[in-house]
Amino acid sequence: MNAQTGWHYRQLGQELLERRCHLMRQGSLITPPAAGEPIEIVAGMPLAQRPVCLMKERIIECRRYQGDALKQLNVAARRHGLGLSAFLLLLLLGSLAKIYGNGLVAVTLWFAPHFIGDWRTPVHDLVGSAAFPVPAWFPVQTRQETNEAIHALRHGLNAAMASAADYAAMFYAPVAMAQRPTMPGISYNFVGDPRLSPDILGYRLAPEEVRIGRTDDELAESPLSCEIEAYGDMLELTLAAYPHSDLARLPSKLILNIEKELYPLLAERA
Repeated sequence: MNAQTGWHYRQLGQELLERRCHLMRQGSLITPPAAGEPIEIVAGMPLAQRPVCLMKERIIECRRYQGDALKQLNVAARRHGLGLSAFLLLLLLGSLAKIYGNGLVAVTLWFAPHFIGDWRTPVHDLVGSAAFPVPAWFPVQTRQETNEAIHALRHGLNAAMASAADYAAMFYAPVAMAQRPTMPGISYNFVGDPRLSPDILGYRLAPEEVRIGRTDDELAESPLSCEIEAYGDMLELTLAAYPHSDLARLPSKLILNIEKELYPLLAERA
């Protein structure tokens, strides 16, 4: 890391702390919408008692799309009026609805700082090496029209983006962990899309093209994660969960539901 980038990290940390202090004085809190019964993948278990696991211990299902399959995936996203990252999130939410029924799904989305907020600190050189978690809430139904599902998705994304910078300040300011907000148990991360647009989830590769991720012996942050990486003519979708009770069965169930939705879409001609 060069000296300028290191200085920008320190500047951004100070700016986050100042923003947090301002929010605390205002009494501002980020709260979920009141409507809908929350869907909890670790239901009935207090946060302090939730299981943890190492990255290498997770139960994983992975699918790779290349060439024509990836082209058809992009075509399907465009037909829905969505970018690829938002389209895959839509499929994930639909798959969760098939398993858990109607309710409100909380998801941690990850954004690079240049996608959110108005920062005094230059953040262009932090792309790919800094990401902020943002909670988003999406109502899901087992029998929902596609247009309704897309509307709910966009509404949830817009609400998340509106509070993203404030949440980053509450989460990343240098304060005790107990003073930070708790992330939802489901996370969604899309890496590799080169377009610079606030409508895209995730962040680009760092200039040095380092593959972003945790090592096998680090703790996994989320009981359930959907991680998508797109590099050139290849997209890799990974669903991973803690190896505990019902959580361990989620990746295979979710990927099966997603593939059922994708099969007719990928079979269509562009």
